[in-house]
Amino acid sequence: MKLMQRFTNDEAGFQNWCREHPRGYVLNQVGNSSAEMVTIHKAACRHLAGARPGTERICSGDLFELEKIAADLGGLYWRHCRACLNKPRRSVCGW
Repeated sequence: MKLMQRFTNDEAGFQNWCREHPRGYVLNQVGNSSAEMVTIHKAACRHLAGARPGTERICSGDLFELEKIAADLGGLYWRHCRACLNKPRRSVCGW
């Protein structure tokens, strides 16, 4: 599996990646939004369904890799999806 792949306004490519990598992870960022909108999901998460213009999705088989990117994009706070990963909010400091 390619370590990381980005999709912006490419719903078909993104959905194909998810089908081919059902155990992968997706960092979802809506536009230039706040950390509240930087979320990591499992590739099979129901919250990823449907096209959302302006959404950048970064896909990887490596959860830790996406957590590092989320920290860069979301500042101190970002989140794991509560529906599919059910982990507490993370911070760069590990709090």
